[in-house]
Parts: sequence; structure tokens; C-alpha cells
Amino acid sequence: MLFLTGMRDGVREILAHPVRSLLTLFGLICGVASLIAMIGMVHGMLAGWRAFLYETGGLEKVGSVASRPPAYQKHLAGISPGRTARDAEGIWRNVPGVTHISPEFAIDEYGGTEVKRKGRRSPDNLVYGVVPDVIVINRYEMERGRFIASLDGERGRCVAVIGAQVAKDLFTPAEDPLGQTIDVKGQPYRVIGVFREAVFMQGGRNVVASKNRSVCLPLKTALLRFNGGSERLTWLNFRVGDVEHLDEVVDAIQNTLVILHRGVLDFSLETQEERATEYRRTERSLKTSMGGVSAISLFVGGIVITNIMLASIKERIREIGVRKALGARRRDIFMQLMAEALAIGAVGGALGVLAGIGLVNLLVWLLPGQPPPLLVPSAIALGFGASLLTGLIAGAYPAFTAARLDPIGALQNE
Repeated sequence: MLFLTGMRDGVREILAHPVRSLLTLFGLICGVASLIAMIGMVHGMLAGWRAFLYETGGLEKVGSVASRPPAYQKHLAGISPGRTARDAEGIWRNVPGVTHISPEFAIDEYGGTEVKRKGRRSPDNLVYGVVPDVIVINRYEMERGRFIASLDGERGRCVAVIGAQVAKDLFTPAEDPLGQTIDVKGQPYRVIGVFREAVFMQGGRNVVASKNRSVCLPLKTALLRFNGGSERLTWLNFRVGDVEHLDEVVDAIQNTLVILHRGVLDFSLETQEERATEYRRTERSLKTSMGGVSAISLFVGGIVITNIMLASIKERIREIGVRKALGARRRDIFMQLMAEALAIGAVGGALGVLAGIGLVNLLVWLLPGQPPPLLVPSAIALGFGASLLTGLIAGAYPAFTAARLDPIGALQNE
């Protein structure tokens, strides 16, 4: 009962001196609001990172890319067959941790292939030969039609699956691309499917827009028509079944490729683990810096609360003396003032939560095209709890000081 009375008195003190109370609570409000916004930004960043990582194949994706042999192997470079479809076959047989394999051949390795249809042009596209597994590894999604099947390659069919932007460039909204013929470097290909549009905005641009400018052909058809029948590949990508064993699978792939390339290290393996590590490092940096700002604000707010409560005790010293003279114990005075400090912390926390919600919404509006900050319930609870704790810690010394006042000296105070 005494504790509730103390909290009620604390709220009354806040309402009785609005300007002083606002200055008292300012540090708490800033600390709580910045804490909520900080956690919201980190969670928004992580959500955006996970989405981007998913769109680009996830941690499960491993790629084999060409690289120059080390200096001591330069004279052996010619004995390696290079990256071919045989690499895919060898890894499929010898590395059980790999669930999908995608040998790929690009007409132009860096894109830039123009596709035409009836006077309409679609520039700067990535046209490449693929196998069915690429849709899983590269996270393509079909909007209409079907994807390339193994039988399409075996029979040398001239079919294509096109990206959403390619479809927009070559066809009007009223036209159905399925069954239509497009021109790739003077050769006709029948459209059998259209990918769903891939969108992931970052820095005001769609960072996965290249997926919308993809044109997929059967691998064997592309090798025969654009590579003279050679089995040399542009890329070779894999999907690992269990990320927990990623390092072991990568080592097994490395060993298999060394054997297939006759001991020549003319390749390197790339994973997205480095990108994930960089994001985690950024996350820790943000948490440290923004958490420090929040802690400083709460610390300053606590000092202000301590000073204001000490000033309040001086104003109410006769009141405290009267209560002691009427039988109030030190514990009663201490508990009452701690309750007032808790009330100040609760009010500051509530206002800080409201300010934090407003700040998160403001950041969403100010940062279009960026991963939006998220309102995290645990952050709201943490901010409010931190404000309550700050109020209790800040009120401990003034409450202890008031509890030790001599009643006679307090009554004689003018």
C-alpha cells in the first residue's frame, strides 16, 4: 500500500512541475527511444541481409570459378582440362553432401547480350545454358509456363525461359510470351516460361535486377550452338544439403576438382560465408555504437533524476520530519521515495517507447529503398525495463539520504 502511495505521489510531482519533469525525463526518453530505434535498425538490416542472401542462393551455395594457377604450376596449366561438365559428374559421384549441381555456360560471361523480337529489343541480358538444378541453386521462381527439363537438352531443343524485364521489353502487356519466338544472336528460341520478377531494394536500387534480365537455354543446346560443342563451362555452382557441414563439403569438392584438373589449381571455390561474416561484423559494430549512445542517455537521465530528487527532498524536508515524528520508519521513507523514483522511470519509459515508435516510423519514411527498421516487441520491453531500472538506481541515494534524516532537525528546518 505504501509503495502504491509513493508511486502516486511520484506521478503527482511530475504533473505539478511539468517543465522540471520534462527536463528530468528527457535523458530517459532519449535513451529508450534510441535503444528501440537501434534494435529496430539492426533487425531491419538483418532481415534485409537474410532476404538478399536468400535471393542470391543462401549460405548453401558454393561456386567454382576460374583462377590463375600459382607460379610454381604455370608450366602445368596446359594439362588441365579446365572447368567442364565432367567436373559436375565427378562431384556428383564423389561428394554426397552436394544435393544440386548447376554447370552453366554464358554466351557473354559479363552479360550484355541483346535479345530481339519483331523489331523490339531487350539489351544487356545474361543469356546462358543451364540444367534444371539452376532454378533451385539461384532461387528462380516461375511466373508462368515451365522451366527447362533434362529432355530439352538431350534433344537439343531451342527453347528459352526469360526474366520478367526481358518479357516487358519484348512483349506488350496484352501479349502472352509463352509459345512466342525470340531471337538470340540470329537464332530462334521458343519461350516456354517466364520468371517471376525479383525485387530486393537496397540503396535505392534493385540489387537483384540481373535475375530479371536472365535468359536460360538448355545447356547442351547452348554449348553446341555458341561454344562449338566444347564442354568448357563459364560457371559451376553447387548446393550443399547441410550448412553445418559446409567446410567439410567444400574440402571434398576441392579435393575432387584437384584430381579432375590433374593437380593444377586453376580454380577457386567461393561461398557466401565471407559476406555473412561481414554482415555480422557490421551488426556488432552497430550494436556497440548505438548501444553506447543509449547507455549514455540513460546514464545522464539517471544523474538528472538523482539531482532533482535531492532537490525535491530539500523542499519536502519538513514533510519527512512530520512523518517520522508520527511513527514512520526509515524503511517506510526509503520505500516511498523509491516508489516515486520508479514512477518517474515508468513515465519516462512510456514516453520513450512512444518516441521510439515515432522515430522508427520516421526512419522508414526518411530511408526509402533501404531495409526498413522494424518495431521489435522485445526492444520495447527492454527499453521500458531499462528506464525502470535507471529510475530505481538513480533514486536509491536520495531515498537513502531522506531515510537517514533526523526528525527533530527536519522539523526545525525552515
